[in-house]
Amino acid sequence: MNSLAEIISTIPMIRDIKDPTRTNVSQILEGMAMPERIKAGTRLFAEGEDLDGHTGIILLDGEAAITHDDIKPKTISAPELLGEMMQFKDTAQRLATVTVSTDATILRFSWDEFVRRVMNNPIISHSDQQTICKVFKRYAGKRLEELEQTTPPT
Repeated sequence: MNSLAEIISTIPMIRDIKDPTRTNVSQILEGMAMPERIKAGTRLFAEGEDLDGHTGIILLDGEAAITHDDIKPKTISAPELLGEMMQFKDTAQRLATVTVSTDATILRFSWDEFVRRVMNNPIISHSDQQTICKVFKRYAGKRLEELEQTTPPT
């Protein structure tokens, strides 16, 4: 069986970070939370919500549906990282609703704590810190663009 860090390292957003930094980021995320088993139908984030805005979630197994403005849900499969778009948007509100479609295992973590651990890790160079930020911004931007393309004109 794969370790949590190995599963985390296969998330598309993290997979684009070169080793050994990818391994370090995966280990940081692994060390931030215990796996939590949740039931199908559990809502992870609600569109427009601003509470708990600094929480990220790693979907370790299972599937989730992402909905926005009553558009047909987009299904995503594990492993996947969720909650990153809010970190790069000025609205300070969740941009979509995310609900698990199947029973799933997640890691819930604090974005603030993740950033602190990356910035204070002596193994991760300043250049690698910038690369991590660029990769996360690129994926958040791509997801935001996809989300906006599904929104009907008003």
